[in-house]
Amino acid sequence: MGEDASPDAPDIVTEKQCKKCNQTVISALVKCVTCSVCYHKSCAKILNERKKIFNILSENEMECVHHNNASSSHFTSDNKSHQNSSYEDTESLLDLKNIKVEDAVRNIVAEALAPLLQEIKYLREEVRNLKVSNVDLVRMLKNAPNNGNSKTSTWNKNNFLDAPTNKNSVPDRGFSNQLREPSISNYFYSNASEKIIPISSQYNEQEVGNKTSEKFTTNHDSSTSFPTSFSLVLNKEKQTSRREEHIPKPTKKDDPGKTYSLSSLNEKPQEDFQTVISKKNKRKFIRGRAEASPNSGLRAVQRKAYVYVGNLMLDTEEKDLTNFLKSKFPNREFLIEALSKRDNAKSISFKVTLDQEIFNECLKEDLWPSGIIVKKFYFLKKETATAHQTSSATMSVT
Repeated sequence: MGEDASPDAPDIVTEKQCKKCNQTVISALVKCVTCSVCYHKSCAKILNERKKIFNILSENEMECVHHNNASSSHFTSDNKSHQNSSYEDTESLLDLKNIKVEDAVRNIVAEALAPLLQEIKYLREEVRNLKVSNVDLVRMLKNAPNNGNSKTSTWNKNNFLDAPTNKNSVPDRGFSNQLREPSISNYFYSNASEKIIPISSQYNEQEVGNKTSEKFTTNHDSSTSFPTSFSLVLNKEKQTSRREEHIPKPTKKDDPGKTYSLSSLNEKPQEDFQTVISKKNKRKFIRGRAEASPNSGLRAVQRKAYVYVGNLMLDTEEKDLTNFLKSKFPNREFLIEALSKRDNAKSISFKVTLDQEIFNECLKEDLWPSGIIVKKFYFLKKETATAHQTSSATMSVT
């Protein structure tokens, strides 16, 4: 076996044809030492896992099973062509061809079934939407009272569930019914999952008459015309993407007004709706803007604002900051208070009390020298001071 492998070594890097996939093999092949049949390494591994048709001798060598069962004396160079032709008729080759045929048939069937499965899914969705959209229509007609017309007895309500040819039309069954309570005529009917929407603008009292009964006007054609006070929402897109709307509830004079969903309403809906208008809060105060005359005797207290001024040199005094502010804002009063600093502090800060009118002007960048920090001053919370007093009192007692 070792002597046969050495002359076949140059064939490993030459171009061969894989017996399984019929593709050219340049490298990484496995070759039979007897009949010189070549496979890809991956193809040989797959075939050997399905049905063991050869024995792996080394990384690049293998021996077919039907050669291994025969005598070694018959594997000579004179009868290699005869053995190679007989290998075509073996059961292993038939298994390879069957595997290829099965894979090809499976792919063809999958491609042919894909559009059919998609069409079945679409038709099921259409049937489901039609069932949901006609629930209110079926309930309305089944619950409608009979007016004693002889034509009504010939109509079977169970047959009404038959799907019409056009979803926007209803087949004529030769029936004549009365309207339900007139208060419900102010609403659209949508599918069961949606709410009822008011259409009071389409409600006409003259057409309804005494608001207690009205007959359906039927055309003995392919469709039935509905009264103007009823409209069915049968559009599938509106059923799926439509958001639930809210209806303004009729309110009293002292009620600020709220919005509510019709599903939460226990009382009968009203025929007319009032538009909710936002009202001004009467408790809100106003602030005068007129300039007071000297003789009026009325003057408002000046509102104060507080500003933090920091990152100043340690030798800065309160009078220096006061002189600077008065030069910028003449005829204004300022109260300057130095804030406490740490022992190793490199700067000093102040709290400035000024009029509210110049607060925004005082926070502008162009007013102050470079490097000085200016912001709104925030006082400490009272809870913090109370907590410190309580802790100090506790320490003194103990």
